[in-house]
Amino acid sequence: DIAWSSGFFLLAAEPVIDGKPHPNWGVSTDIRFQPPAPNIKIGQVADVTQQPVVTIPLQIQCDVACRVGVSVSTKGNEEKPEIVHWDVVPGEHNLEAQINLAIGFNQIEVTAENQDPLLRFENVERSRLTFPLIRTELNRPALQANVQQVSLRSANSQAGLSREQLRAQPVVDEALWNLAVKVESSQEIKCSYQLNDQLLEMRHSDDFWIADLKLNPGANHIEILAFNGNEKKLLESIDVRFQPAVPNIGLLTVSRTALNDEYADQWLNGTIVDGIHESELQLACPLQTTVDGIYPYLAQMLVDGTPVPEVELQRNDQQLSARWVPPQGRHRVQFRVSNQWGSEQLTAAVSVERVSPPEISKLVAVNPTPEQAIVQTSFEVSPSASFPIEPGLFRASVNGELVPLSNRVKIDGNRVDLLVPGQPGTNNEVQIWMESDERVLVAPSSVNVDVPQLRGKLPEIDFDVVTETSHQRVPVGLRILSESQLARLEVGLALGKLQPILENEWVQRDGYIEVLAERNLMFLQPGVNTIFVVAENQSGTTTEQQIVTFVPKPVSLGSMYFASKPTQTIDFSREDRYLGSVDTSQQELDVILELDADSVGAKNRVQVWVNGFLQASAPLTSDRDGAAHRLKAFVTLTRPQGNTIELEFAQGIKSATNLRRSFTVDCLEPSVEQELFVVILDATSPEDDSKTRTTELQNRLQEAVLAYERKGRLISDTFQVINFEHVMYGEMLELRDIKGRLSALRLAISQRQETAKISPVVLMYYRGHEQVFPDDQGERQFGLYTAASSRIDDEQARVETLLTSREIRERFAEMGGAHLLVLDLDANDSKNNPWPVADPYLGVFRFVRDEEQSESVLSELQRELPEAQVLVRLKQQMQDSILKRRVGFPDFHVPRALEQLRLGLGSKNLTAE
Repeated sequence: DIAWSSGFFLLAAEPVIDGKPHPNWGVSTDIRFQPPAPNIKIGQVADVTQQPVVTIPLQIQCDVACRVGVSVSTKGNEEKPEIVHWDVVPGEHNLEAQINLAIGFNQIEVTAENQDPLLRFENVERSRLTFPLIRTELNRPALQANVQQVSLRSANSQAGLSREQLRAQPVVDEALWNLAVKVESSQEIKCSYQLNDQLLEMRHSDDFWIADLKLNPGANHIEILAFNGNEKKLLESIDVRFQPAVPNIGLLTVSRTALNDEYADQWLNGTIVDGIHESELQLACPLQTTVDGIYPYLAQMLVDGTPVPEVELQRNDQQLSARWVPPQGRHRVQFRVSNQWGSEQLTAAVSVERVSPPEISKLVAVNPTPEQAIVQTSFEVSPSASFPIEPGLFRASVNGELVPLSNRVKIDGNRVDLLVPGQPGTNNEVQIWMESDERVLVAPSSVNVDVPQLRGKLPEIDFDVVTETSHQRVPVGLRILSESQLARLEVGLALGKLQPILENEWVQRDGYIEVLAERNLMFLQPGVNTIFVVAENQSGTTTEQQIVTFVPKPVSLGSMYFASKPTQTIDFSREDRYLGSVDTSQQELDVILELDADSVGAKNRVQVWVNGFLQASAPLTSDRDGAAHRLKAFVTLTRPQGNTIELEFAQGIKSATNLRRSFTVDCLEPSVEQELFVVILDATSPEDDSKTRTTELQNRLQEAVLAYERKGRLISDTFQVINFEHVMYGEMLELRDIKGRLSALRLAISQRQETAKISPVVLMYYRGHEQVFPDDQGERQFGLYTAASSRIDDEQARVETLLTSREIRERFAEMGGAHLLVLDLDANDSKNNPWPVADPYLGVFRFVRDEEQSESVLSELQRELPEAQVLVRLKQQMQDSILKRRVGFPDFHVPRALEQLRLGLGSKNLTAE
């Protein structure tokens, strides 16, 4: 007896001979078992019902395990997902399905299929039953629902938009948002939203209806709808314009594209000289896409502010690049990315100049005398305003051999006189040209002269120098035999840049002139160096050369530290690749890097990358005394935490390997974008001079802000009031300056770390009043008062500490605070209160009372807090002078939440809430 499962099986029988199966004999047969499809019976249900929920009895009979599903659709051709399903074993089963009916036609479909995977693909039968028309006449009340709160919060950042900001039809630069709606209704309702004619459902969580939105570029119309099964109602209509951001672009760098230019390094501003440099340039800038991906954008190169359509920018996921031949003259070059929705980014302009070199004309030469084989030449150089004529640019050769010129070049306007050492013989060809960086600037001009045989012997030169070294400074010893007194002795790495060796540095010994090696140090470049020595006596000039190869030792990065925090040093020499973490309280840092290297030449450089963008690039040089080299780079952190700083040291020879080190920097104390101290000044009157009154005020403020938060106007992670018992009224009387006050505040924060969340905004209350006095130079000064009355009769007598706003800011910075914002609670009387609307050093916001906003939640807060008007409407001149243009705040950095507040205040009808 064999119990079949569904599918195909091979049944085989083998004979057993002497206890062993025999493989060659046997019979087999194929058997296929195909169970029938499950049988479905649906019980009787009334065709028309008054109930929105019906129970449908089901009877299922199956021979094998099967799956039963029930779905409902309101149209015959509309597919709906299953509302319930069962997995049943073989046999008979009685099931019940509860179904929520829609108004009008409902079609119920019951599907059962065998679960065996071998039969999943074929021979699946379904039984369906269609109900007749079901209509309900439900006596339900009219839909009643009101929106209490609507907000949009970015899915990728901390950005958020309140209901009031949404009513102003805001413009956003992100595509993905979370829509949260709080609806008040006594009925059972469901909420949906319609985005650009597409109706989608919302999910319910913690008293909010939530949906994930993806905005389309351009205008987006959102309607929030409520349903109760009988009717629908429009709750809120929102218009948001999505302006996609273009990719972020970094620093525009320019390099030469010459294949034979071993040192074609990056440069920010440069000059192209025809004949020295190839005209074609390579321009590139890093590219970083936004979190929403890349929307169509246009990349252009601007020359002097005008797009150049004939230059096509090449793009990939990481950079934009272009090849460009600049025209003659000076030009400003930029890259620009823009899109059709109005977003745009520009790189900083790079200055590029292309100039033509001068020309040599009217070359003449005078035949020398037998006493001294010196050829006197003269010529004219055409003027060039952008290319100065310098003695070191001239070169000369006699019969194809380069001869030294040294100090024998005299320039008078456009006329140049040149003395060339001759070689005995007739009809010598003297060529003169101009050269820079081993590239011909002006084509040679030639003249023929006769040089007679000299009457004496030329100097003989011997070298005492190594031919290969790993040190950058090499000692060069010389031994010179000369029959007559030397007229000059020069040494250098290029014939046009020789340096004289003075006579007091020579040593006369055994008829020879010696130059000691330790007194003659040459500063080599990586690779092959040619040392030239020129000696001249009355018989003529001798030029000798010696090749010295400089192979640098491997360069190692030493240590790095911040100028603002020198005690926190990173030692790179101990690890091959350092990836550590550093915390700092500064957003803008001076990075000091020390290099351990003999081979720091002009073609080497250190690049500093912050979060993938090049922020500093500087060539390195080393002083001749061998002192440790330091590089100072100014960088700006762009994230609150997790800033990746990479340091790369590149040597200017092909065989060297670049050294790269990376580490992370967290702005922990405080965060760049999240930490903001707010000091609230409260001047008290004599009758309120008590600690009880201060405690009551503090409690009232805390209750008011929490009540405001419960109304949905505040987000819990943006504002938080911490009840500091330590910073109460009594203790503050003993503190005499800003530093002391902030010390107490920071002490209180540290003692509350375990029990309270330290918030971005700290409200601090103390007695005292700050007055402002302009000094002789016009700079405001702040006096700190502890008088019992806020009425100042004898002003100077009550000044305990008189500080300028700059000094207050500096003292605050000493405490580690990033920024200080001062709010004056009693700024309702402009005549008696001399607070400025804004102070460029301290960042003072002046708040004024506004009684007209009686219907807003803002006025509710004002009625709760008659002593201290905390949240009041900003004056219009503040919006114009600070919030839009941010005049007077060169480095005032606010959290993202306050940044959104600044954007929202662009409308005159919006308040500071």
